[in-house]
Amino acid sequence: MCDANGNCGSRNGNASIAGSGKLLNYNIRMKGFGILYSFAESPSFAYSAGIEESWCHPELIVFGLDYDLLTHLITETANLIRGGASFTDQNSHHRIGDVTVRFLEVPTTRAKQYLRETTSYYGEKEFRVLQMLWSDEKGYFPFESPCSDEVKRIQPVIAEGSPC
Repeated sequence: MCDANGNCGSRNGNASIAGSGKLLNYNIRMKGFGILYSFAESPSFAYSAGIEESWCHPELIVFGLDYDLLTHLITETANLIRGGASFTDQNSHHRIGDVTVRFLEVPTTRAKQYLRETTSYYGEKEFRVLQMLWSDEKGYFPFESPCSDEVKRIQPVIAEGSPC
C-alpha cells in the first residue's frame, strides 16, 4: 500500500501482510487515503481506502496495469479529489497523466469481493466505489466492442452496466 506521495509498503501481492492495517490507518490519517494491491490474482489490481471518509468521494479500483502505473493513477486521482475534483459523472473522459480514463460505479456487493481491506477498514459503514477504466491504444474502453481483446482480458468490467 502507498500514501499520497507514492511512499509504499510491501507489494508482495498479499494485502493482509502483518502490520498492513496499521500502515493503512497511518496513510489515511496522514494523507487521506492508502493504496492496496493484489498481484497474486490475475489480472492484477489496486484499490484505495479512505477516500470516501476523507473527501466524501467513492473509493477507486483499477485493473491490469503494473505497480507503478496503478500507483500513479490512484495517487493522482486521489490528489485531484482532495483538490475538489469529482469523477462520478460516468459519461466523462479524463486524462490522468498520459492515460485516458473513465469512471463507472461498482455495486457494493461486487466491490466488497475485491476491496477486502477497504471493507475491513470501514467495518459496518457503507462506502461507494468507482472502477477507473483505461482505454486501449486506439482510445476504446473494455465495454466497447472495438476495444483490444488483450485490454478486455486484463481489465474486467466489474462496474454496473456501461455508459454506452
